[in-house]
Amino acid sequence: MDGFAVSVVVIGYRLLAPLAILRWPLAGIFLAIAADASDVMIFEKTGWGLFGGGANYSYWDKSLDIWYLFFAWLAARKFWREPLALKTANVLFWWRAAGVAAFFLWPQRIIFVLAPSIFENFYILWTVIRKWRPNWNLTLKRLTIVVSIAAIPKIIQEIMMHWLFVGQTWHFFRDYVFWWLYK
Repeated sequence: MDGFAVSVVVIGYRLLAPLAILRWPLAGIFLAIAADASDVMIFEKTGWGLFGGGANYSYWDKSLDIWYLFFAWLAARKFWREPLALKTANVLFWWRAAGVAAFFLWPQRIIFVLAPSIFENFYILWTVIRKWRPNWNLTLKRLTIVVSIAAIPKIIQEIMMHWLFVGQTWHFFRDYVFWWLYK
């Protein structure tokens, strides 16, 4: 398969995978995350196709990230009944969306440190809590704990990927985690 066809397939599954979130909120988000994580590996093995050397892919990737996060946001609005969780999801999702929009206008990666994707972790964490502890009442104190658990690793990840080690993080994962794909 040539680079152009691979690009079309990757964009296709990045667009379609998030639809699963509306049916299976937890499994669907993991499917969308797997689709997001796999695209760079696929392009590195088959060529960047529509995206040249990969430099242009950053804009596509961030757009497709917001696409799958949008479906998670829709699922939260559909399935969650806790007003505090919904308000938090709204703030966190739109904060990230605003950060991505700002990146399109001013392409500086530090924006992702200032507008981290905490919503993704919050969505996963709250969906897990709802599944295994459906009667757990969300208070401000509990919300602070949940948001902290969601935020701290995501903020560290964003600092590492988009500020301290720009362009190096993926190479670490490629060389030390997914090395077996590149033999």
